[in-house]
Amino acid sequence: TTAVLTLMVASNTVVLGYLGNPYPSATVMAGMALLVAIGMAPRGPWGNLSAGVIVGWMVMTNPYGAILAVVAYVAVVSARGDNSASRIAQAGLWGLVGTAIGFGVLWIVGRFLFPGFDWVQTYLFWNAMIDQSDYIYDDN
Repeated sequence: TTAVLTLMVASNTVVLGYLGNPYPSATVMAGMALLVAIGMAPRGPWGNLSAGVIVGWMVMTNPYGAILAVVAYVAVVSARGDNSASRIAQAGLWGLVGTAIGFGVLWIVGRFLFPGFDWVQTYLFWNAMIDQSDYIYDDN
């Protein structure tokens, strides 16, 4: 069952839409496959913590793909049952802790390996430079 569901997620048309650039799409597909496999595994804080670390890695490589992967993970975990409020809160808390750990470790290692460069500043700067109207209007 896990293998079939992982195959379905890996061949999802939304993910395949990323194929214009193979690095982000491969990252999204790998991250989604890992999250689906973790979502299908027995529960516990380590599973949610591991899922969070993977999401932290995905945020560093493709933030929009991370959103897609989190939605897939939540759907898989929700389909397993036991959706009590305390269970959801506990899973969410462990996931956020894992995301902070994954993101933080990668960010600190990147700052150490590449002094003078900062992922957060670069991401915020270049996203501020994006003009969404470039994707809507053609001035030619």
